[in-house]
Amino acid sequence: MRTLPFLTRTITMKKLTCLSIIVATVITVLSACKEEVRVSRTVIDDVTDSTVTITYNAKQLVLDTRKSILQNGAVMKGDSAIVDFVGTGKKAKAVIISLIPKAGNIVSLEELRNDTANTLITIPVTSN
Repeated sequence: MRTLPFLTRTITMKKLTCLSIIVATVITVLSACKEEVRVSRTVIDDVTDSTVTITYNAKQLVLDTRKSILQNGAVMKGDSAIVDFVGTGKKAKAVIISLIPKAGNIVSLEELRNDTANTLITIPVTSN
């Protein structure tokens, strides 16, 4: 049985060092090509089916949201949010949109019963 010639040769330390330098250079070049993720704490200016408009550095920025992750609910106009996005101009894409919850209104029925100025108005339920 015949052996392949590249299996019988020994790898010298010089070749191994050169190969590791080449691999490290390739990995560094490929990882440096990624775009920087920017984070903005902002208010949502406008919402469509596939885009969200925010204000970033005093400029209106339209972000593509087709492949983004939404956290804490659906995005609506006027919501406060933390938006992680990549790119600038027309190629800007939202990565993660985290909505900042607003404080809710708590209505105490005891206070409404005792207050004569504010009356609790309800509509009787009718079945059709």
